[in-house]
Amino acid sequence: MKSRPQKQSLNNKGQSLVVFVILLPILLLFMAFIFELGNITYLKNKYENEIKSTIEYGLKHQEDENLESKLNRLLDENLEGNKEINITESSIEIHITHNPNGIYSELFKQQFEINLTYIGQFATGKIIKE
Repeated sequence: MKSRPQKQSLNNKGQSLVVFVILLPILLLFMAFIFELGNITYLKNKYENEIKSTIEYGLKHQEDENLESKLNRLLDENLEGNKEINITESSIEIHITHNPNGIYSELFKQQFEINLTYIGQFATGKIIKE
C-alpha cells in the first residue's frame, strides 16, 4: 500500500511541471506588460513636468525677443517627439506627441502614445492642462 501513493505523487509532479511550463510564458508576458506600463507612466510624468517648467520659464520671461526659440531649445534638450509651441499675446501653448518604443509595441505592433497639451496664461500665471 505504501508504493501506490508514491506513484501518484510522481504523476502529480509531472502534471505540475506541465502546468508550470504552460503558464510561464503567460506570466512573463504579464510581467513585461506591467513593466511597460510603469515605464510609460514614468515617461508621461517626466513630460508633464518638463512642459510645466518650460511654460513657467516662458511666463517669467515673456518680454524676451526670442522666447519661442528658447522654449524650443529647452524642450529639445529634455524631450523627444513632435513639439508645437504657440505664443500669443495672452498665452503660451505647448503640445507634444510622442510614441515611445517598448516591449509591448514590439510584440503586439501597437504603440502607446503620449499626447499632452498645456496652456500657460500671462494674465493669471496659471497653467492649464487640456
